[in-house]
Amino acid sequence: MRLLSIASASYRGGATFSLLNTLKGLKDKGVDILVVTPENGFLCEELEKYDIEYRKVSVVFSVWPPARNLTDLIKYIPRGLLCIYKYFKGYFKLKRIIREWRPDIIHTNVSVIDVGYRLSRKFNIPHIWHIREYGDLDFDLHLFPSKKRYREWLDKSYSIAITNSLKKYYQLGNRCAVIYNGIEPRDRENKTIEKDNKIIFVGRLSSNKGVNEIIKSFSKVAQETDMLLEFWGICSKKYRSELDKIIRQLHLHDRIKIMGPSNSVYEEMQRSK
Repeated sequence: MRLLSIASASYRGGATFSLLNTLKGLKDKGVDILVVTPENGFLCEELEKYDIEYRKVSVVFSVWPPARNLTDLIKYIPRGLLCIYKYFKGYFKLKRIIREWRPDIIHTNVSVIDVGYRLSRKFNIPHIWHIREYGDLDFDLHLFPSKKRYREWLDKSYSIAITNSLKKYYQLGNRCAVIYNGIEPRDRENKTIEKDNKIIFVGRLSSNKGVNEIIKSFSKVAQETDMLLEFWGICSKKYRSELDKIIRQLHLHDRIKIMGPSNSVYEEMQRSK
């Protein structure tokens, strides 16, 4: 069996780790895999270690440009035109790959990319959509051309929702399976170790992940316990400055630590209460 999997990014993140674990398991079962990614990075390095083929294709989100302020409105048309150009550039490159490689299944790793679905219909290939996000409720992304049309496309695909809430939100039927994100390797040794008195957050740090709310909620916990709070994951410089400001305002600089990404995050999980 041949699987073509379309990734949205190559950086360290939950969707990337989940995809890697899925692909490694499928490869062990004898599935022939080709991954499409828009950029070089962590995902590509890991695929090379596991001898999984990948190609770089400029796949873009199928969403409307943002319109949150005056700057967005001024840039709305240029952004839209640039997105259309990138979309069709990736579309035709992916079309050639499908024609040459002839996959049996096309898998799209996030819900906001539709090029895999469109080409699956053109070539009459089964398509699996991985539903990992709400889009509008969490990332303020509004699907193109509309949520109603997207729902129709989901009904014509197979899908994997990572929570029951997502399945319910998109009104998915029997062609949807709910499979919670498996990040930690199944064969990992679970040692019994003494727990540190801390709470940890693991993942990309951004406002739509609720990091601000976690810090503000922890300020109440900190009044009643001596627990620490640690954040493990990538964070932009701009957002890091915003978080540092909130932490200083709440006088929690000795109780909250932003640790950054780590290769030993499973050990940190085991050590945390």
